[in-house]
Amino acid sequence: MDPDGDAVTGFQIIDHDDNLVPVKKVHEPPGNKLGLHNTVHGANVAFNLKIDFAAGDKLENYKVERDALIIVTGDLRTGKKENPDDPGQVHRTGQSMLVFDSPALELQGLTASQGSKSQIGTGYYVTFYEVRVVDKTTGKADPQTFHYMVSIQYENGQGKSAKIEQVDKAVYDEAVKRFKKR
Repeated sequence: MDPDGDAVTGFQIIDHDDNLVPVKKVHEPPGNKLGLHNTVHGANVAFNLKIDFAAGDKLENYKVERDALIIVTGDLRTGKKENPDDPGQVHRTGQSMLVFDSPALELQGLTASQGSKSQIGTGYYVTFYEVRVVDKTTGKADPQTFHYMVSIQYENGQGKSAKIEQVDKAVYDEAVKRFKKR
């Protein structure tokens, strides 16, 4: 880890224009554009999270870990189930790591004879995330973490609008606390 213990200097959400992560997983949305995508199965929102590092840090010494609270399913995902694939969803360039994600509300395995994505109905898909950068050698997380929320407004399974925004750690912690009380 960085000698002063702080490798990360900042985070930035990028939710428009071209995807800056050149290699994507097969199940991610078609095309190379960020933003809201409607698919046969529902809707997703593609974005990049840019993580900036202190000058002199070697980015190959770090990995990104992510936890996700998916409100609609009541699922708190951690570890391998949620961490971004590296290099599939992570790209290192200069003193930055770029992470690709595309949270989605979908009906899986839907065929034309089974109906349509309109079965999803109308409402909001909301998820909360915590992102950490971890030194691969020591296993210690950088003290600076990032918390954000993704919401997709949908009508008859069709995405109408999407928002990705940073939230305070207290907002993330309260959402997780409420989830654990269920």
